[in-house]
Amino acid sequence: MAPRSGITLKDVPADHLIRSYAAHLKQQGQVREPEWMDVVKTGTLREMPPQDRDWLYVRMAALARQVYLRQNLGVGAYSRKYGGKKRNGPRPSHFATGSRGIIRYCLQELERLGLVARDEEAGGRVITRKGRQDLDTQAARIYAERLAGAA
Repeated sequence: MAPRSGITLKDVPADHLIRSYAAHLKQQGQVREPEWMDVVKTGTLREMPPQDRDWLYVRMAALARQVYLRQNLGVGAYSRKYGGKKRNGPRPSHFATGSRGIIRYCLQELERLGLVARDEEAGGRVITRKGRQDLDTQAARIYAERLAGAA
């Protein structure tokens, strides 16, 4: 069976795409790693900083995917997306948002790379043509690998 054309990121599992695209971003070498990368937590709900050394690339890849799927959202909406349950010891747990500073930095880097742009009219961020093409290329590669593995 020949691989079909028109593969988008909706045709592949999210975890495979995010892992692959994070490796692609790191391999390009154009992302500037901030000096606070190894000491910052990803939200007040976390107890420790991320243990994965490439966590910033993974977050950028996940954000690029989210912008692709849901356009015109701002930093606040994405911080709620990356939030979770804050465990307060013996006190009741509550929802806490993810770090907006990290999300803002990732979106700014994606803008600098030309993958995401601001929508001045509607507000929020939108995926650019280059970003859509980049993500769909990764998705097509993953789809072809999975198809070859199944055969």
